[in-house]
Amino acid sequence: PTTARPVPLSRVVDTKSDSVFTMGIAGLVTAVQPTHYIENGEAPLFRLTTQTGRVIDATNEHPFLTRNGWIPLNELAVNERVGVIA
Repeated sequence: PTTARPVPLSRVVDTKSDSVFTMGIAGLVTAVQPTHYIENGEAPLFRLTTQTGRVIDATNEHPFLTRNGWIPLNELAVNERVGVIA
């Protein structure tokens, strides 16, 4: 968040010094320091493409915010609405 340049997730986990963007109360996006680092090993990535053309590569278990709360990628239905940062 301080440089607006993408960094590999491995760097964030290895250094435990980078902050990340998160969506907080009322949908406000803020930079925060992660409180937990969970090692899940390697997993296949799947591509979610929104109607507006945004592309997100994520694992099956990665949660997305929907009108019905947080739902893992593998449980999303085609054309389900997900929250994105404007």
